Amino acid sequence: MGRSKKGRPAGRQQSATGKKAKPPATPQEAWQQAIAAYEGGKPRQAQNLLAPLLDMPSVPGEVSLLAGLVEAQLGDSRRAEEHLRRAVQLVPERVEGWLGLGNAQHMQGRFDAAVETFRRVLKRSPDNPTALYNMAMAWMDQGRHRDALANLERVLELQPDWPGAEHNRAILLARLGWAGRAHDAYEALVTKNSDDPWLRLEFAGFLDQSNRADEAAAWLPAADAFGEATQGAAQSEGLRAQLLVREARYEEALELLDDAHRRTGEDLLGYRQGNLLDRFGRTDEAMAAFRRGNLARSKQQVANRLRSRKYPEYVAEKIERGILPCKSAEQAAVSDERRTPVFLVGLPRSGTTLLDRMLGAHPETQVLEEFDTLRTAESALVAGRSPAEARQAYWDYVDRHIDVTEGRMVIDKNPLHAPHLDVLPKVFPDARVIIALRHPYDAALSSYMQNFELNPASVHFLDLGSTATLCARLLTMMQLFEQACPEQAIRLRYEDLVTDFQAQVTRVLQGIGLDWHADVAEYAARAGETGMVTTPSYEQVTKGLYSSSIGRWQRYAAWLGPFREEIGPLLPYFGYDEAMESSGGAENAAT
Repeated sequence: MGRSKKGRPAGRQQSATGKKAKPPATPQEAWQQAIAAYEGGKPRQAQNLLAPLLDMPSVPGEVSLLAGLVEAQLGDSRRAEEHLRRAVQLVPERVEGWLGLGNAQHMQGRFDAAVETFRRVLKRSPDNPTALYNMAMAWMDQGRHRDALANLERVLELQPDWPGAEHNRAILLARLGWAGRAHDAYEALVTKNSDDPWLRLEFAGFLDQSNRADEAAAWLPAADAFGEATQGAAQSEGLRAQLLVREARYEEALELLDDAHRRTGEDLLGYRQGNLLDRFGRTDEAMAAFRRGNLARSKQQVANRLRSRKYPEYVAEKIERGILPCKSAEQAAVSDERRTPVFLVGLPRSGTTLLDRMLGAHPETQVLEEFDTLRTAESALVAGRSPAEARQAYWDYVDRHIDVTEGRMVIDKNPLHAPHLDVLPKVFPDARVIIALRHPYDAALSSYMQNFELNPASVHFLDLGSTATLCARLLTMMQLFEQACPEQAIRLRYEDLVTDFQAQVTRVLQGIGLDWHADVAEYAARAGETGMVTTPSYEQVTKGLYSSSIGRWQRYAAWLGPFREEIGPLLPYFGYDEAMESSGGAENAAT
């Protein structure tokens, strides 16, 4: 069983006539037919041919290698890893085995393991472009965007036409918020591939998110450019409707969406339809549209995979363990050279992005937006490292994503920091935590109505019941932190912010040790000038404060039974009730 010059297991190809191969008479024939089936795009046939070879008392490394590649082609990453782990032990010189093993680990969401496997390839061959590229993809999914970008730029130095490298480089530049560089990268890419409607659509979406609506309209492809691809046509018309919404042409936008839905049958348009129907007060139709969109997302394979990670159960375990009391800030002060970060948490859609734009406009702050920094620190503790080492792991992670200007205070904003607040008494015992509040029914309902990028948490916003469960548990973690560390928690309610902006923001700034600065009042204009906001709230932060979203849940009261059951008992603690206006207590319990 030899190897071909191309580095693949060598063997006889299927006959040019396309006739079905005869049943193998010998293991060697089975091996050759398995190779032909794999290279001919028939992995199931290859799997059947390899089965008796894998039952042999001594399985050759080449057989394990091909079996792993076949299972990967079939989408079974766990079985692929089993075969490929055996293959790299038996034939460690075969780079394909290591690359396949890393890919199988990546497919299972085991990004650290995948990166380590690709690193072993690079120790032998530092400029292996496949290992560099695959490691970049693992880092990209892990949120290590700067590391991923460095790898892709190295790939492009080695092979300028490497498929996908230019495209993913542009995506990473956008995710990092480097709007100018991302714009140039996208423009060069789209100019080179001007006939690719998917790329034009992505570029138009980037331009819209960068508040460059006129350019977005110029690059947006027509729906018929996607041919039979109804999903592309629907996304194109959805973005076209969004551009109409920016011009306050709401009825035209809704007509466009309704027509696109009739023509394409794509229910993901339901999110945009629902938002417009809500604007017109047509709540029954709006809820039906949101339900269509969520049902379509819930049927996607990625949704099933993410649900299996049982994020709400993970948060419930954290609640059961509780949070250790913090010492007083003076007793707990950390003697590091760097300023202790401030953590900004809240339910999704509770105004955290709006608040980070406000605080980020202050000349003494720098915002870190939605990275898994606290989870990284927690992982270090779980691995047996000391609090000081966990703190260093935190800062190493931060430094991979932003260049912190010396002396500035990092505002580390992530609604999903809530499950990791129990880490703070150990790692940053003197850290201040800003808890952004909006009536929990409004925040939870808005999460259900939002077309989030799916992750282990957001996948549970596809159903009203699981939305209620997760939001209640996130709120409970915030409550536990307030009770354990009352001197470090600072509440800010969206409803109060709308009515008394400067006083409320001044109170928060003073709570984190800063004075009011006039730049904070210009946050909306600055957001529009500086471009990208990398969360679903990108449009709202440029509009300034508005009260139209307060009490929206009242119009949907008939659907909110799960909210009353799960979230309702927590309302009084956070100063809310089921009236249109909350019951006060903006500064009770923890200020």
